[in-house]
Amino acid sequence: MMRAGIKDKIKPLWILISDRWGGPEQVAMSDMVDMANVEIGISLLCLEGSPVHAAALRHPRIKVHSFNHRPRKRFDWSFVRALRGIIESVGANIVHINDEKLLWYLAPALLQRPDISIISSRHTVAEASIKDFVRAFFLRRLDYMIVLSESIREGVMSKRVISEKKVKVINLGLDFTRFDPSKASGKAIRATWGADKDTIVIGSVGRLVPEVGQDTFLKAAAGLLKHHEWKMRFVIVGEEPLVASEAYVASLKDLVTQFHMDDIVTFSSLGDNLPDVMSAFDIFVMPGREEVPGLGALEALAMERPVVLSNVIGAEDIVGRKEFGLLVRPEDAFDLQTKILNLLENPSQRLAMGSNGRTHVLRHFDRRTRFEKSIDLYERCIRRRYARLARIQHARTP
Repeated sequence: MMRAGIKDKIKPLWILISDRWGGPEQVAMSDMVDMANVEIGISLLCLEGSPVHAAALRHPRIKVHSFNHRPRKRFDWSFVRALRGIIESVGANIVHINDEKLLWYLAPALLQRPDISIISSRHTVAEASIKDFVRAFFLRRLDYMIVLSESIREGVMSKRVISEKKVKVINLGLDFTRFDPSKASGKAIRATWGADKDTIVIGSVGRLVPEVGQDTFLKAAAGLLKHHEWKMRFVIVGEEPLVASEAYVASLKDLVTQFHMDDIVTFSSLGDNLPDVMSAFDIFVMPGREEVPGLGALEALAMERPVVLSNVIGAEDIVGRKEFGLLVRPEDAFDLQTKILNLLENPSQRLAMGSNGRTHVLRHFDRRTRFEKSIDLYERCIRRRYARLARIQHARTP
C-alpha cells in the first residue's frame, strides 16, 4: 500500500533507448502506466519514432521526451551531457533503466548527484564475460536491480558482480480483470483461422524474430503431420518489428511451403484482443532460443491454456514441476514435437494444467502486487538518498 504523500516525492525518469517492442519494453510501459494512473509524475526518455515512443504517446499522463541520440561504440561525452541535461530538466530523483550498459554513461552523468537513485530491471542473465569486473564497478552505483524470478536472481548472484541485498525479485504481473476466461471467447477468432470445434489449435505469440523460435515451432509441426488422429491448426501470432527481420519472416514462410503445411499454418497479426487469442488456443508454445518466456506464457496460463516452453532461465518458475506445462530443450524441434504429442494424447492432463495454471498465476503474478512492490522500492530509494544527502550537507556545515 502506497503511503500517504509518497507519490508527491517520487519523480521517476524511465530511460528506454530501444527500437524494439519486446517483453522488457512492454513490461516497462505497463509499469509506467500503473504509476501514472495514480498520479505519480512519470517521465520517459525514448528514441523518437520507436515502438516505445508510439506506445507512450497513447498515455497523456506520461511525460514523453524523445530524441535521436544513440551512444557511440566508444565512450560518448555528448551522450553523457544529453542524459545529464534531461535528468536535470525533468527534476528526476529516480532513474529507472532496462539496459545496464547505460550505467557507463549514467554514472559520470550523475557523479555530482548522489541524491538521484538508479534502478535497473533485469529480464535475463548475461553470459559470463571478461567485462564482468568492469560491470561490477558500475553496478555499485545502482540502488537496486529488479529481476523477474528467483532463478534469474540466482544467476545474477553467481557472477558476484553486485551486492546480494541490492537484487530484488518482483514477479511479472497481469491484469486478471482483462485476462479472465469467463469474459473471453476465442470462437470467432478460431473461425477466421479455419478451426472448428474439433480442431486442436497450437499457437505461439511473440515478435517475429529468431530469438522467439517460430522456426523450431514449424519444424515440430511438420513432425506432427504423420499423426492423423487429430485435426490440428498451427498459428503464429506476432508482428514483424523491423525491416531487419524480413529475411526471418520469409524463411518461416519458406518452411511452411517446404513441409507442405500451407493448409494448416496461419500467420496472424497481434491486435488488442489478446485474451481472445489465448482463449482460441488449445496449447501455447514458446520454444525460444534465449527469450525468457514472460508475459506470453503467463497470459496463456491465465486463460487456462497449458504451455510448452524452452527450458531457459526463468521458465521453470512458470511451469512448476510440470503442473502447468512442459519444458523442452531450446532449438530442439523433435523434443518440442514429443511434448506437444504428450499433451495431445492426454486431454485430461492438458485441461488440468490449464486450470491449475490459472490458479498459479493468480497467486504469484498479480499486477497490483507488482505495483506495490515497485513503489516500495522507490520509497526506499527516496528515504536512502535523502538521508545520504542530509549527511553530506551536515559534513559540509562548519
